[in-house]
Amino acid sequence: MKKRIIALFFAVVLIIAMALFLGSCNKRIFDFKYTFRYVHVFATGKCYEIKNWNDYEDGDQLQVEIKDCGVCLFHSNQIVLIEKECPFCGQHG
Repeated sequence: MKKRIIALFFAVVLIIAMALFLGSCNKRIFDFKYTFRYVHVFATGKCYEIKNWNDYEDGDQLQVEIKDCGVCLFHSNQIVLIEKECPFCGQHG
């Protein structure tokens, strides 16, 4: 019984190590970045302050609550979520 527990432990450690090693090829396995202050909307060419945002299961749609504007639903290729300074319009430096 003790040998099975040790073998199971090493198997789990090996799987985790392989996942980290194979996933380190310019990819993130765990993404803990969920704080963004602004959203750049390509259609208007402007940045807006975010009150709250949420992404959907498939990852293609984002629901963004814009301060003083309301809730908007965007496709991921229509916007960019920004933490500090916008690389497109240079606002919020």
